[in-house]
Amino acid sequence: MPYTELPRTLGALKNSDFAAKLSPDRTLKEELRSNLICKLERGDTLFPGVMGYEDTVVPQVVNAVLSRHNFILLGLRGQAKTRLARMLTRLLDDQIPYVAGCEIRDHPLRPICRQCRDKIAAMGDETPINWLKADDRYVEKLATPDVTIADMIGDIDPIKAARAGQDISNELTIHYGLVPRANRCLFVLNELPDLAGKVQVGLFNIMQEGDVQIKGYPVRLPLDVMLVFTANPEDYTARGKIITPLKDRIGSEIRTHYPLTVDHGIAITRQEAWTRRQSPVAMEIPPYIHEVVEHIAFLARDDKRIDKKSGKESCETRLFITSLEPAPKTILDAVRSHWGIENSLHWTLDVIFDEDRCKTRKDNSPLGLAIIRHAAFNILKADKTKGSLRRKRIRACIDTAFRSNLFAA
Repeated sequence: MPYTELPRTLGALKNSDFAAKLSPDRTLKEELRSNLICKLERGDTLFPGVMGYEDTVVPQVVNAVLSRHNFILLGLRGQAKTRLARMLTRLLDDQIPYVAGCEIRDHPLRPICRQCRDKIAAMGDETPINWLKADDRYVEKLATPDVTIADMIGDIDPIKAARAGQDISNELTIHYGLVPRANRCLFVLNELPDLAGKVQVGLFNIMQEGDVQIKGYPVRLPLDVMLVFTANPEDYTARGKIITPLKDRIGSEIRTHYPLTVDHGIAITRQEAWTRRQSPVAMEIPPYIHEVVEHIAFLARDDKRIDKKSGKESCETRLFITSLEPAPKTILDAVRSHWGIENSLHWTLDVIFDEDRCKTRKDNSPLGLAIIRHAAFNILKADKTKGSLRRKRIRACIDTAFRSNLFAA
């Protein structure tokens, strides 16, 4: 149905053809499951563009969705974990209704937030309805140690409380975080082990209990969300940063992998390499060049080294997709120039200004300190007198005349 012809009020929605399909008991996982079954019956390609997983990873993802599980994708870099998660939106309905103006996009027939319940009670069948497309029902977050409960779950908004004249413990004063705003959506959290334990407890409460605690106030919030996690298997098993209760609530553990055959590797390289483009000179790459590149990649992945920290074997492979086009010297020059920046700037900032140990994380302070460090670094480097940059920095702190000469230069 065209977007302009969709029902715009709760009463019109109840009397439309959508009413039967929009059962309040039909959860997001039920929606994914039923649409997946339809695609399997039609023989559709579930994840176009993801190659080499047809007999390994895809069947496990299918089982997880059919079982209505939250699941985790374990794999190394470049194994299409995030791409696979993003393509789960193909299993969603084209459009779903929600209460207009709701921050968490509440179901019109089963509202969970206080604001929507009050609005429907006051307006009845005249409650306005908006529609949400499948592509807009995907929320993604990269887990980092500085992510807080306020970012993920929410926090009390004193300004909202003051404007509405509400008590600070009232549910209407909450500013919702990413997870509540992903209600009725897919929520993908990359690099789960990097998430702080306190935030993981908050995720566990949502998955298991359907409630959250914000500033000590318990709020019943039975969210309808599908959680998909990604992680590096070494971090997931060795560092042990995933709390046990949360780990136990992850229904399926799916391991990804690099291409198992050279043919799959060649197909992936041809798909991802930007070699078919408009150019005054046509470029043709002989098939044997593709084979050589993939064989080198396979040999590199089999060349394992011992990780000095964990004592386990680890494999880190760097394969430039642009190796198909420029000469090897070009690639080597690019790598060397990158390490030139690392050695001449980042390493120097760490040694002289102890940048890596700086604990400043709040607001714009990290950016401000970084600008100050770079300015100080450039001033010291421009000075032509003898001595190391570290000694010049210390001298500038105690010698007023030397400091004045630095600024004058």
